[in-house]
Amino acid sequence: MTAINDLPPGFKMTEIGLLPEEWEVEPLGPNLSLIRNGLTSSQNREGKGIPVTRIETISDDGIDAMRVRFVEGLTEGQISRNRLICGDILFSHINSEPQIGRSVMYQGEPPVLLHGMNLLRIRPDESKYDSAFLNFLFQHLRLQGVFISLAARAVGQSSINQGKIKALRALRPPLPEQRCIAAVLTAMRRAIEATNKVIAATKELKKSLMRHLFTYGPVPYDQADQVPLKETQIGPMPEGWEVATVGQLGKVVTGTTPRTAVSEYYGGSYMFITPGDVSEGRYVSRTEKSLSEAGLRVSRVLPRDTVLVVCIGATIGKTGMTLAERSASNQQINAIIPDQEVVPAYLYYAVTHRSRDLPSLAGRAAVPIVNKANFSEFTLPLAGSADQQEIALTLAAADEMVKVQRDRKSALESLFKTMLHLLMTGQVRVKDLELPVEVAA
Repeated sequence: MTAINDLPPGFKMTEIGLLPEEWEVEPLGPNLSLIRNGLTSSQNREGKGIPVTRIETISDDGIDAMRVRFVEGLTEGQISRNRLICGDILFSHINSEPQIGRSVMYQGEPPVLLHGMNLLRIRPDESKYDSAFLNFLFQHLRLQGVFISLAARAVGQSSINQGKIKALRALRPPLPEQRCIAAVLTAMRRAIEATNKVIAATKELKKSLMRHLFTYGPVPYDQADQVPLKETQIGPMPEGWEVATVGQLGKVVTGTTPRTAVSEYYGGSYMFITPGDVSEGRYVSRTEKSLSEAGLRVSRVLPRDTVLVVCIGATIGKTGMTLAERSASNQQINAIIPDQEVVPAYLYYAVTHRSRDLPSLAGRAAVPIVNKANFSEFTLPLAGSADQQEIALTLAAADEMVKVQRDRKSALESLFKTMLHLLMTGQVRVKDLELPVEVAA
C-alpha cells in the first residue's frame, strides 16, 4: 500500500485508488438527472411503427440502426417519455456476462429512436458530468469487472438494479478535463470506426471479385464481355471450365472426436479443429483444444492446406484451411484433401463462393447436417490449372488487404483500452498531451 508520504506530487489516495488531487469520488446517483427502464410494448421486425432499441442494438461500436425493432400504437405521452435525446446513455443492465454493463451514447442517429426494454437510459446532470465522458467511464468500469461484481446472478442471466448503479462511487474530474478526456477517446473510437468501414468495403470488394472471377475467369472487368460463357447447373462460367463434384477434386474426410474420458489424448501440440475455430481468415492458426500424439493416432489426420467446411448447425458452409503439417477435426467438419492437380487455395475459394448453397443439402432435421455422401456430391466450378493459380493469387491478395485492416483495428482497440485506463486513473493527464486547438478549447 502506498504510504501518504510516498504519494506522487498532485495525487491523493482515495477509496478507489490513487487519483489526481482535484478529482472527486462520489456516488453516481446525485449526479444523474435521469435513470429509467425502457418500453415494454410489443415489438416487431417489419418496420411498422417507430424504431425502438433492444440489447442487440448496442455494441462497443455504437448503435446499430439495422438491429432495432419497431413499436406501434403508442400515445404521444409514451413517445415523448421514451424518445432519446442526444447525450442519453443506454446501459445494458440485464443480460449474460459478455453484454452486461455495455453502454453507448446516443448521438442523434437514427433521428427518431425510442428507449426499449432491458436497457437503462441514463442522463447525467450536465453540471457534474459530460455525457461522453460518463459513457467512457462506464466502459472503463466494465473492463475493470465492476459491473459483473454488482450483478445479481440468476440461471443464464445477470442483472444490476438501479439502486446499485446510483450507489456506485465513481471518479469525477472537473468538467473541462472530462471534456478533453472524452475528446481524446472519441478521436480514437472514430479511428476504429473508420477502420471498420475500410474492412467492410474491402470485404465487399472481395465478394465482387469472387463473383467476377468464378463467372468470367481471371480477366479484367472491361474484357468480361469477350469471354465465351456456357450455362451450367451452378451458373454461367467460361466455356473451357467444367462442373466437378467435391469428391472428384479430393479425398473427403469427416472428422472424429477422440474419447474425452482418455485424458492422454488431449493437451498436446496438435490442433484439434472444431467449428468455433474456423474464423473469417483463410487459415486456422489456433484452436481451443489440442491433441497429443496418442490423440492424433486415433484421429483422422489432415495435412497442411486441407480445406475445412463446417457441415452442421447454423454455420454450415463456414470454410477454412489447415495451417499445421498435421492436425485433426471433429465430426462437425468435412475436410477435403485436394488432389495434386487442384490448387488448394483455389478449392478453398471455390467452396467459399458456393457455400450459400450447402445448407440446401442438409434436409429438414432439427439440427441440419450435410453428411459426407451429400457433401462429396456438392458441385463446384473447375478451372484450368493456370486459371486456378491466378484466381487463388488474386483472392489471396484481397484476403491480405482485409487482414491488414483487421490487424490495424486490433492494434487500435488495444491502444484504446490502454489509453482509457491511463486517462481514467489520471496516470496520463490531458494537460500533458499535445491536443489540437479544437479539442483543447
